[in-house]
Amino acid sequence: MKLLFRVIITALVSLSTMGVTVTPAQAKKQPELLFFQHANTGSIQIELTSGCYQLRLDQVDKEVVYLSTSPEKITGTLSIEAFMTSWKHDKKTENIQPNAILHATLINEGKTDSQISDVFVLERSNYQAKDDTLTYTICPLKKGAKFKTGQLVNINVFVDPFHRWPP
Repeated sequence: MKLLFRVIITALVSLSTMGVTVTPAQAKKQPELLFFQHANTGSIQIELTSGCYQLRLDQVDKEVVYLSTSPEKITGTLSIEAFMTSWKHDKKTENIQPNAILHATLINEGKTDSQISDVFVLERSNYQAKDDTLTYTICPLKKGAKFKTGQLVNINVFVDPFHRWPP
């Protein structure tokens, strides 16, 4: 549990420096939210043509936790459908690609291999409610950077602000 809290604090500090720049008037009106998602299992695989990866979250939580540190401090949850709708709306209107942090346990041949923590850009998403699966296309922030691939458990994804709330 201590490790998870350390990862959360590190994620929040890292992501708070990557936020979208807005005017002072906008900042006073709408909070900037950070989002947290959890899934029990999943995988990360390379997409050969793009140099990006596919992050698949299985048994994904139905609610996304959010928090804001400015201009006011708020916390709450929203449905994964509302999160996806909001993100798609913002990508269409502002062409923003949010950054995120992945923290998970990598499984190799059925045994715990290592903890992974990677920072990336979220490119595309696809939520399948009937399968309880969320798939992201993720790309390294640094060109040519590589991620470990394979089966994952205890997956946590921290998404930086991609717009002011509400959209």
